[in-house]
Amino acid sequence: MLYFLLRYIIRYRRKVVRSNLRLAFPDTDDKTLERYEKDFYHHFVDMAKESIAMTFVSKKRMRKMFTFANIDLVDTIARERGNQINVFGHYGNWDFVGSAPLWTHDFYTSAIYKKLHNNFFNKLFIKIRGRFGILLIEHHDVARKILMAKHNEGKPHLFSFITDQSPKSDKNCDWVKFFGIDTPAIGAWASLALKTNMPVTYLHIRKDGWMRYTGIIEEIKAHDRQELLQKYFSLLEEDIRKQPGLYLWSHKRWKFRR
Repeated sequence: MLYFLLRYIIRYRRKVVRSNLRLAFPDTDDKTLERYEKDFYHHFVDMAKESIAMTFVSKKRMRKMFTFANIDLVDTIARERGNQINVFGHYGNWDFVGSAPLWTHDFYTSAIYKKLHNNFFNKLFIKIRGRFGILLIEHHDVARKILMAKHNEGKPHLFSFITDQSPKSDKNCDWVKFFGIDTPAIGAWASLALKTNMPVTYLHIRKDGWMRYTGIIEEIKAHDRQELLQKYFSLLEEDIRKQPGLYLWSHKRWKFRR
């Protein structure tokens, strides 16, 4: 019912979704693109229900809803090299990453977020993402927090970034190839990683069924900012091509192009 309402009655960002799919899959036939669009709206509805469920499910249930297949890699990096940055995209159910503290006590986990203008939804956002112990840092304060963590002793810190958003402007930004398209990218996180010599990991998210996801962590190694950004977007594209309906196609990802 909600799927039908969202797609056919409200027609939520339908033009944006279709435009993005055609840009990303230019050689794909209309029937397949229609299926990708249908899968997106079904997943969008699933994700809304799943995120609401995060407000009341038990810790035991949450660990079944989102499983980290190799959290030991992050533990090893934390133990041997200290603080680290983890990056992922608007893919799968990114809110579920807030359950990471349930899987380890060897490091602090923070998520970077941008405060919403609507106070009610901002508080709901914080409640959902912070319920299982993840620390929330507003985006304008992240550089200071990372530099502070670099000099602090004690448990290491993992900083999580969702980094596939389109920048506010295409002036003086980084550019990467994303689905073969020149795409502007936000690169501040990459600069921070290189400046502080922090390891970077990418989180693959796989949907296994209703309220069931698996996170798989992979380290990204690069010599410079451009290489680091491109490797991140290449890994995200690889995931999207496996399950296209899980990406947030309603976001105006290519509003700036060259």
